[in-house]
Order: sequence, then structure tokens, then C-alpha cells
Amino acid sequence: MRRLHASFFGARADTLAEASKRVVDMGADIVDLNMGCPSFKLSRKNAGAKLLTQPELVRVLVRSVVSAVDVPVTVKIRSGWDSVNAREIARVCEDAGAAAITVHARTAKMMYSGAADWDIIKRVKEEVSIPVIGNGDVVSGKSAGKMLDETGCDFVMIGRAALGNPFIFEDCVEFFENGRVTGEHTKEERQRALLELWELCKSVGDARLSELRMHACWFSKGLTGGRRFREEVGTKKTIAELEELVVENFC
Repeated sequence: MRRLHASFFGARADTLAEASKRVVDMGADIVDLNMGCPSFKLSRKNAGAKLLTQPELVRVLVRSVVSAVDVPVTVKIRSGWDSVNAREIARVCEDAGAAAITVHARTAKMMYSGAADWDIIKRVKEEVSIPVIGNGDVVSGKSAGKMLDETGCDFVMIGRAALGNPFIFEDCVEFFENGRVTGEHTKEERQRALLELWELCKSVGDARLSELRMHACWFSKGLTGGRRFREEVGTKKTIAELEELVVENFC
């Protein structure tokens, strides 16, 4: 069954509560509070992962949204801001009424560098009774299974590994159901998936040339001729030119 999941960031309880009410009225089944984004753009506004330095504000924000809506409220965090305090923040979120918590096992200061410390996910799972979703360095069905085994988390969230590789989700299902690792997907499969994605972007009004260029580069990663293809992608000035390149000369 498909669920509509709305995600917000911010540091004002009244604004988050009102926004949550509106999306629930529009049909959202779950509201997620993003307290894990490490970007400077959010941290300078005291939002995203910067909130991990302020446990009591986290409590106020989560409680405000939980009180405002009648659907599950989840929270995504990191290990901490510049030091690890994920267990404390997870307890605060649970006490404030969160239905589940996602833990990206890097601090905000690490951004996306270094290895994710899955032991932090394990310690959070041991700390709270609500479901814990593990995140960080899951790049295949095999690594998803390894995270579940090593941390005891209830679910796995996949982020950057899906960029240019939407097949990763069906690959995970295949691994969990049959214990097999799907082989590499062909150039033709990637081409079809990329064009499908572009059609979806158009249907929701998000077909910007810069974004489509990035998707084209991601989908060509690891393919023979990928480097040459990416160089050509950068020369295209219109969406029509870019589509023609993908249709007629993808890698």
C-alpha cells in the first residue's frame, strides 16, 4: 500500500505544526521532521542537524507536531552535530511522541565523508522502544541485510545510493526474498529508467536542465563510455538536446 510521506525542516514549532496540518489535510499519511540535514543553508537558520545541539528545542518541536496531527510523526537525525549524542536525542523524540526515528550514522560535521558508524544505530535501537530506521552506507541488498543483522534496526533507509540506480530497491527485495544479489543492470535498462524518470519530472513540473543533467551523469556512472557521455552532457543547452543525446547516444 502506497503511503504519502511529507518531510519538513525548521525551528519554529507553530510553523511546523501548521505545515503538518495542511499536508495531512491534503492526504499525507506520515509527517517526518528532518533534523539530519547537515547543509549550511539549514544550519545557519538553526534548522536541520543544527537542532541536535538543542535537545529541549527538539522536544518542543516534536511535541508540537505530534499534538497537531493524527498521523504518525517520525524524526530523522544524525549521530550528532560534531559529537555523538544520538541516544539522547532519540530518547527526547520518543518521549515527545515520535512514532519512529531514522539515524544516519555520521555526525553533521562529517557531512558524507568517512564511514558510517553503524554501532551508533545499534545503541539507539537499544535505547528506545519505537522503531529505528538505519541509514548510511547501504549500497546494495547485501549491505542492507548486513545493517539489519549488525544493528538490529527495524528498517533500512537508502539515500545517495539510489542516485542513478533506482534498481537498488528491487535488488534489496530480491536479496531479502531469495538471498541472491542481482547482477549489473544493462545500459539499455539504465537508459529506459532515466527517460522514465525524466517523464516523471515533467509531470510534476520539475524538469530543469541542471537537474536532468545531473541525473544523466549519475545514470552513466560505471558504464563503458560514461566519461565521454558526461562530457557531452555538459555541452547541451536545452532539454531537447539532452534528451536527443540520451535517446540516440547513451554511453
